[in-house]
Amino acid sequence: MTRSDVSAPSLLLIDPILRGSRLLYTWLAAQALPQASLHVLTRTGAWTQPFAALFAGRAARLEEVVAVPDGFWYGKIQPPQQQALWQAAARLDEQNRFTAAYAAGVNELYPEFLAALAGPAWEFWGARALLVIEYDAGFLLKTTANRPGTPYEAKRDAYFQALRARPGLHVGILDERAFDAGIGLVADLPPDIRARFTSLPDPMPPMPGAGEVLSGPEGPTRALLIGLQSRRKGLGDILQVLQRQPGTARLPHIFLSGHLDKDMIWAADALRAQAARITWRDAYVDEAELQRTYAATDYVLLPYAADFFGSSGVMAYATALGKPMIATGHGCIGYRISRFGLGLTYPSGDIAALETLLTSLPDRSSDLYKQWQGNARAYAAANAADRHIALVRRCLEMETAP
Repeated sequence: MTRSDVSAPSLLLIDPILRGSRLLYTWLAAQALPQASLHVLTRTGAWTQPFAALFAGRAARLEEVVAVPDGFWYGKIQPPQQQALWQAAARLDEQNRFTAAYAAGVNELYPEFLAALAGPAWEFWGARALLVIEYDAGFLLKTTANRPGTPYEAKRDAYFQALRARPGLHVGILDERAFDAGIGLVADLPPDIRARFTSLPDPMPPMPGAGEVLSGPEGPTRALLIGLQSRRKGLGDILQVLQRQPGTARLPHIFLSGHLDKDMIWAADALRAQAARITWRDAYVDEAELQRTYAATDYVLLPYAADFFGSSGVMAYATALGKPMIATGHGCIGYRISRFGLGLTYPSGDIAALETLLTSLPDRSSDLYKQWQGNARAYAAANAADRHIALVRRCLEMETAP
């Protein structure tokens, strides 16, 4: 089927989380086909204020078919829920005959979703355009973890089988490592497979407040931790550094904005005990205030645990607002900070190394700090939302043979 067979474009958006970065990327995909009618295949209770703000003025019909725990921000959707998703997709497609489809994150659907794409469960889709998003390119890296017989090899093979079964399938990767010829495998793939992987920019949402002139910091150096604080976000490591440094002179003042996840509730008392050195705002704020928060700090902290490999909305904000980062050196984020000169990295879990960095941060008037600022803004410009949208449009508007 070609685009000419469809009188009006229609887009199926598959996003069982519809929070945080998933919500952003789903919205960006909707912008790629601005004239398309939208159906969002998602979780129950998906209508939230952030969703309403992003999709204001755009008719988007929510198809709420799976239940996830309250406050569920990431993690795998179980096989019965996945089956419910693609059964609903087949039913909706029979009614609407969608022009294209988009899945905001394949990791929470892996591996069953890829097997379904390669098998009879998705035969109804044929050769129409389908774009899935991959946040972690670990399975496409030249590492010992990718040797034969490993889970990474199995994931790669699952993708290849799905790509061969669905001629309209593209994979958008939010991780430049896969396309770096020195460490990534994409350049070495067979041409028919290589052409189906697209490197997507990782932008900050172009929301109200982005054009405002925001004041910078005054006084002591300030560092920011922001977002839902789960174990993997590294707040525990920051608290250990504070305990190792009883004085206040050598460390930046730390501003924490966000709730504690259930696995970090224990940290509440420790935060209160450190109130002189860490200011905690236990709340979520609107977009304009969010950007003011970034603007009022010198550094953004990304002390992610060793099992976190993906991209980060926090990093997207930091680069857009010209803020250098202190981050763990592994995964996509560590690669970006080192490759593009966006700040400093240290080994995950190495409290002494983190302490050394935090007690010797370059002043914001230094040449090095200004260089990091310029690099951050240049990275944000190269990863702007309009470029992301254009690349998604190219994938979703592809012409396929009948």
